[in-house]
Amino acid sequence: CSFKTSSLFFIPFRSMQIPEAEGKGEILPPTIQKIIKGYNKYLRPFFDNGPVSVGMSLDIASIDTISEINMDYTATIFLRQRWTDERLCFDGNKSLSLDGRLVEMLWVPDTFIVDSKKSFLHDITVENRLIRIYPNGTVLYALRITTTVACSMDLTKYPMDKQMCTLQLESWGYNINDVMFYWTRGNDSVRGLDTLQLAQYTVEDHFTSVSEAVYETGK
Repeated sequence: CSFKTSSLFFIPFRSMQIPEAEGKGEILPPTIQKIIKGYNKYLRPFFDNGPVSVGMSLDIASIDTISEINMDYTATIFLRQRWTDERLCFDGNKSLSLDGRLVEMLWVPDTFIVDSKKSFLHDITVENRLIRIYPNGTVLYALRITTTVACSMDLTKYPMDKQMCTLQLESWGYNINDVMFYWTRGNDSVRGLDTLQLAQYTVEDHFTSVSEAVYETGK
């Protein structure tokens, strides 16, 4: 795996006129209410003080199919992202594990899979995502995703072929002045490949890397 850096209806009750964040705040515990008060999820952490560093790691739960015809593979992964948001600091020595639905109230990285043909977030029985906040403002955000990713294959030696497939992660809207990705534990940031059993292929090796992509919108 390689890594790349870069309905509406109305109810005539006054209570429904409360802003969304405040309405949710009424049912949140005091610690979370204090954190969320005045929080602007549309501004990234360290908005005027350099880029925010986002650590990445993932577990490969399964590689479901490898298609030579479509030149792609389908995998289910547990993607974890970790960053620090100074606005979320609180007093205490224990982390707070929040309902995944509360992630809508916080800023999260706009990470996407570059060569993905189609992807979806698992949602049975609820959306499979986790959000955990630590006293120093560190945020752990985890997702369970199934994605079909393009893989350019050289099939001249098929079926005795070897292929190199990548999983590239980038920020969609931010450049390196705003967001910097890194692997939290280098090559050990990707796990699960050692125990995978595939019908027609054997996973020989894997490695991680970090690079910059240059677009008109920036690096």
